[in-house]
Amino acid sequence: MFREIFIRKMLFLIPLATVLFAILPGCSNRQTSDWLLSSHRQKNIHLGAILPKTSLLTTQRMYFKRMLDATENVNKNKYHDFNFTKNYRIAQGPWLMMHLSASPLEILTTLCSQLLTKDVVTIIYLTNSEVYGTNAASVQYLLQLTGYLGIPVISWNVDNVGLEQVFVIKMDTRRES
Repeated sequence: MFREIFIRKMLFLIPLATVLFAILPGCSNRQTSDWLLSSHRQKNIHLGAILPKTSLLTTQRMYFKRMLDATENVNKNKYHDFNFTKNYRIAQGPWLMMHLSASPLEILTTLCSQLLTKDVVTIIYLTNSEVYGTNAASVQYLLQLTGYLGIPVISWNVDNVGLEQVFVIKMDTRRES
């Protein structure tokens, strides 16, 4: 129940953050702003998402429906009146399912063949694993690659390995004393 409510809230804020990542760096360029003022067409911004792979079709449909609803709500100014929606439209980008403990080759292939070819401006990475530390290496590899490529990642990762390590170290020092 809590996870569904949180996912609903996050999926509303994610498209907003995506557009801000896409627009803010480009607004300082005078040619870009002149083009936007002279043109009434909306430019599509592609939003990529990597969602946890599941064999349940109902869960897959729920993830995709929530993503679609969130992007449509922002595009239609359903809950808030955003000025950027006059010039930009969040288009449905590649929304992919990937295993939580994906191999480096699978992550690299996904980035190169499915996300970069669509020219995504932001990647949303969601996990639903509540087991600490199971997918830390694959998450770090994904974040490192996207950092090298300059693609911002909006991430929701349930397990926080850094907090777990601090907790374990504190517990070990208490036992020794």
